[in-house]
Amino acid sequence: MDRTGVWTRWRGIRMQLPSGSDVKGVEVVLMAHPAVLRNLIEEYETLSALRAETASTPEVRQRWEDLSYTLCVATGTREVDSAVAAARQQLTQSMSESDEAALTA
Repeated sequence: MDRTGVWTRWRGIRMQLPSGSDVKGVEVVLMAHPAVLRNLIEEYETLSALRAETASTPEVRQRWEDLSYTLCVATGTREVDSAVAAARQQLTQSMSESDEAALTA
């Protein structure tokens, strides 16, 4: 988004809208930052491997459940497998967009 937009608050979220826009009628989709998604996926995969071991601790299981929930919230999904797939897709898309931006800069 260009810098000519208007900063506004909507339900406690600070966002920039294009000039002349109003919050009414605007569909807002929040996207997690790629670095956050990358960290979530890495930790989820690490804990998934630990959880598969028979010696998995209650702390590992709880952290895995917390990460599963967070991935679902961050990607707008309800199943952890769908969340991981959506997070990977968002990461791929963000890498493509940054590569494209670098080429046009």
